[in-house]
Amino acid sequence: MDMPRLWLMDGFWQAVKIGVPESLLTPIRQQEAKLTNQLGTPGIFGDSTPDSAYGSAITSYQVLESEVATVVAQASDSARYQAHQDIQTLDSLLQQRQNEGFTAEVPGYQSRLMQLEQQFNDGQIPNDFYKISTTAKQQTYDRIVDALSMRNFRPSAAEPTGHDHFFAAFGKFGAVSGRHFEDMVVDLLAQYGAQSTQYIELMTSFSGYSERENLIKAVAGKPDFKAKLEALNEAGLAAFVAKKKQELDDAVALIEQKRACDAAKTRPGCLVSYRFIAQVSRNGTLDDVFVQTAIAAAIARADPMVVAFNYVQAEDAAVPRADYSQQMAIVRYLAGSPAGENRVNVSLHAGELWLGLVPPADLAFHIGEAVTVAGAQRIGHGVDLAFEHDQAALLAEMRRRMVAVEINLTSNDQILGVRGAEHPFPAYRAAGVPVVISTDDAAVERIDLTNEYVRAARDYGLSYAELKAIARAALVYSFLDAAQKRQELAKFDRAAADFERATAARQSLLGDFCRVVRYAVGWR
Repeated sequence: MDMPRLWLMDGFWQAVKIGVPESLLTPIRQQEAKLTNQLGTPGIFGDSTPDSAYGSAITSYQVLESEVATVVAQASDSARYQAHQDIQTLDSLLQQRQNEGFTAEVPGYQSRLMQLEQQFNDGQIPNDFYKISTTAKQQTYDRIVDALSMRNFRPSAAEPTGHDHFFAAFGKFGAVSGRHFEDMVVDLLAQYGAQSTQYIELMTSFSGYSERENLIKAVAGKPDFKAKLEALNEAGLAAFVAKKKQELDDAVALIEQKRACDAAKTRPGCLVSYRFIAQVSRNGTLDDVFVQTAIAAAIARADPMVVAFNYVQAEDAAVPRADYSQQMAIVRYLAGSPAGENRVNVSLHAGELWLGLVPPADLAFHIGEAVTVAGAQRIGHGVDLAFEHDQAALLAEMRRRMVAVEINLTSNDQILGVRGAEHPFPAYRAAGVPVVISTDDAAVERIDLTNEYVRAARDYGLSYAELKAIARAALVYSFLDAAQKRQELAKFDRAAADFERATAARQSLLGDFCRVVRYAVGWR
């Protein structure tokens, strides 16, 4: 009786060794344990079990051994199928990259693909195919992450600059992000909470082109902004905005449900307050930009969770370049009070340009018009300050109106190649213009807010007091209402004081310890 059971045990061991999942073997192990218990303890000597029982048991062990062999075959077939699917996924991705014009990177990847295919053809056991799947999945993952972010960026014919690669990324994840809006917000809140961030403003779109197409048609051919807005109202702007408001309210309710914050707010991200900024895609027709801006302004007036609007997409693209001044006029009109409404807060990406990216003439007015024409309260980037007409007058106006500049050090480096002494960050500070530190798009850049503060301290020698003042300015120049802003500032001041007291106490203890050591060793 020992030998049949030992053969079965060896079958188990061999199956595990070649990679058969334990879950497939467990039912057979259970049958074996039951059979062994029924027989008692099998042995060569002193065995009193009838021969017929032994014969039946031997047959049972042989059946179980056959089942192990069947499971091994099933596991091998399943692993082989999965490996084939993973290779096909990688192959499809590489083909897509080649079709998009990334021909320089394809040969190396095709070589790896051929290696995987050869390994697949030679594979025999589950572990062979698991290894192939792991490699194929990792290479697929790497290609996806590199395509969706600035990680491992290398210039190519399709995307010759970091600027091109950055802006190309947004069209690649929209299909997924739209279905996971609430999950993304919850994840971001947890990430910012881990960095001791109190408050964030997240940019999001509130309409797709197909949704607003009828509204765009309604404003076509109208002679001025007043007529366009009247046409929009007649075409159902209020109902459209009410629908979007309800969608946002439902999303916020789901976000709070997913956050599942307890009374003490101990869960990740529960200490972070948040609001939204409605984003407008500037690379559209003037009628489309007008409609988007009208929607953004209306929803900011209708929903307290939306505190402002902003223009996004590449500022150097042909359409935004040609229409920039008219777009700023649209902002001024719709953010103002065309029908007696409250003014809407505006933060504009402006001056995200540099010499060589656009003709020199385009560098001379974008920040200025965002401030003086559109009436922006915050400027995102503002990198081309040095090329602006009458830079001194612009800085004086920004200082007088306290127009804050959102400084995005990593983004400006990756997209524009502007860093260090070339960056206008020190110039804004020297002129008394408020500055805050932000990330632009942290996911695409593969950074976080802490990285940007570290970079500011490293590259510009900022002290703790200066970094603290900039962090506090982020709340001062936020778009929270006055009461909420006072609460957040008080919270910040308490946290800063607690941190400083704790730091001072640690330094005092360290100083006392050092004095004791010096005295003990006879140093004076």
